[in-house]
Amino acid sequence: MADEYYGYVGTLLKVDLTNMTVEKIPTDTYDLDKWIGGRGLGSIIQWTECDPSAGALDPENVLTFLTGPVTGTMLDGGRTFVQAVSPAGYPDTGSFARSSFGSSFAPEMKFAGYDGIIFKGKAPYPVYFYINDDIAEIRDARDLWGMDNFAVQNELYRRSGNKAKIASIGPAGEHMSMFSTILSDESSATGMGSFGAVMGSKNLKAISIQGSGSVKVADPQGLLDLVEYVQNLCCRKLYETTPEAPANSYVGSWQASLPLTDTDLYKEARDPEGKLEIAYTGCYSCPWGGCGYGVRFKDGSGMSLGQLRCTEAIPVSAESAACGEYVGRAHMRRLTLNERLGLSDCNTWFQGLDPIFQAGNILTEENTGIDWTDFGTEDFTRELMYSVAYQTTEVGKAIAKGWRYFLEEFVGTPEAKYFYRAIRGIRNSPKHNGGGVCGWYIPGAYLAPGLLRFATSNLNATDIRCTGAETYLLFGSNGELLPPGSDQWQALVDGNSTKLFGTPQVYEDIRNWDWESEYIAPFCKWNHQFKSLDDSLIFCYIAMSAMGIYSNYTEDHAGDFDITKKLYAVVTGKEFTDEDEAAFGDRMFLLERAILTRQGCDRSDDELFDEVYEEYSAENLENSFYQTETGLTKEHYEKMLDAWYEVMGFDVASGLPKLSTFEEQGVPEIADRLVNEYGVQLPA
Repeated sequence: MADEYYGYVGTLLKVDLTNMTVEKIPTDTYDLDKWIGGRGLGSIIQWTECDPSAGALDPENVLTFLTGPVTGTMLDGGRTFVQAVSPAGYPDTGSFARSSFGSSFAPEMKFAGYDGIIFKGKAPYPVYFYINDDIAEIRDARDLWGMDNFAVQNELYRRSGNKAKIASIGPAGEHMSMFSTILSDESSATGMGSFGAVMGSKNLKAISIQGSGSVKVADPQGLLDLVEYVQNLCCRKLYETTPEAPANSYVGSWQASLPLTDTDLYKEARDPEGKLEIAYTGCYSCPWGGCGYGVRFKDGSGMSLGQLRCTEAIPVSAESAACGEYVGRAHMRRLTLNERLGLSDCNTWFQGLDPIFQAGNILTEENTGIDWTDFGTEDFTRELMYSVAYQTTEVGKAIAKGWRYFLEEFVGTPEAKYFYRAIRGIRNSPKHNGGGVCGWYIPGAYLAPGLLRFATSNLNATDIRCTGAETYLLFGSNGELLPPGSDQWQALVDGNSTKLFGTPQVYEDIRNWDWESEYIAPFCKWNHQFKSLDDSLIFCYIAMSAMGIYSNYTEDHAGDFDITKKLYAVVTGKEFTDEDEAAFGDRMFLLERAILTRQGCDRSDDELFDEVYEEYSAENLENSFYQTETGLTKEHYEKMLDAWYEVMGFDVASGLPKLSTFEEQGVPEIADRLVNEYGVQLPA
């Protein structure tokens, strides 16, 4: 690999599990100037290496673990990007999707000398992949098969002399449940995509990595200066170190996501007689100070009780009622069990079973065959989770196929079907890999643009990397310093809107839930551009969403939208302008859309169920959380979709990318392949 590629270590591992071979290839086998790394590199590998006829659980499916050029530096967040054809949609389980997980697995991969791993095929028996600097080999894992995540990670950690970083699957992945994850450490997991099932289908139990190298950057002093700048922009100061204050500047948003101050866990940790302590946790080189909490015994006895990240700390109503607690020990035991089994906790509980149960008339003994009276209790929870992971009961098997199957086919009542379609929203969601598994995503919950991202993304239809830019600013600022609605808050909102789009009206329309705004489509396009870069570097998307928008520590409380471009420059030595970012984001989304197009995706897959319009009628929205008296209509949505196709360079009638768009974005070879190899009739 050429020496001028700072930020990369130069080698990819190509693993053929069927033939049990490992090949080292140069990272610049793929055009790094065009695709960068992470999400971009994984997508071009998918386009190049994976047969579009490959099913998610077929040996031919290609599963990638990718780093980016900033991975392993002093400012990255440690995320690993995972991509493959996913089994998560019902009834059509075979759509390209992506997910990622934190911890320090990706940096360790770079330190071992590899920018990523490409898996294909199926091993003849259970294996794990072992890396120790130059050594990269497939090893027998028959003695590890059947172990839960904690057990296998502890065993592989012991075998490495307590040095390796490990990613593994639990029993849910082995049994190919649609809720299965890939887990690293105690709680960093691929929450989307059912990629644990993909590993299980390949007989791949785990990956163990240890390395002793480093990552060269073009401008070391510039990187140090940028680290200091970012810390001053977003990190808690010494005088703010109270137990109630999160480590990041986004007090409002993370208090909402991790509401620990009123919980049973928090009360016990604050009690001098209590046995627990709570500490902030973060991934490798976290630029933000930690977005989760670890819970452990004060005296050091026993194993850690676990960690709470993202929505894991949000109370589950049925559990709180049944266990008589509000995010307490029973809550932590459920999280720990799900992580051991390798299940996506948020998608099975907070965004799945609990809202279904709370609906009141969906889960009955008559339509499911089991008594739900004790739902939420520890005994009921434990038995249900085991049945989903191991698929030992009819209900467990049905849930393991995903929520669409469970509600529409297994339960099958009109109420169950309505609940799925009204909340999930997409008519043919498996094409975007959201149909079976991921959480209850109410389309308007991220404002009107959420509908378009919900319907057109390939990240299980809940593209969190495209939500933060507006929601953090409009709802997540520190209300004590910058009260929403105040003159200073309005000035910040208007200033950011004007900076990005040339007019304050963009954010104004979005904040006011204007379904008919002309700015929804261009805003969504910008969001794709903005998030494509940090997904490909890879920079932590949660940290970037916060730091780009808002700061407690600048005079005007503005963050810095250009942090990712600055980081790319100091690491690689290559300047990256706003125009470069826009071009990369457009090219990135076009590539992903091309992958979906060769899988048969068109405009019909971007439509919504009729139930969505009923759920979002003016009658239902008036005086609701959405603060609007204007209901969503099919006409509103179709106009938004038309406008989005126009700004993205797609044909409005078919939803297919135009030949001219591939030319304009410098990737005509992708269009040629769609037309000549796959027989797609692309509009001019």
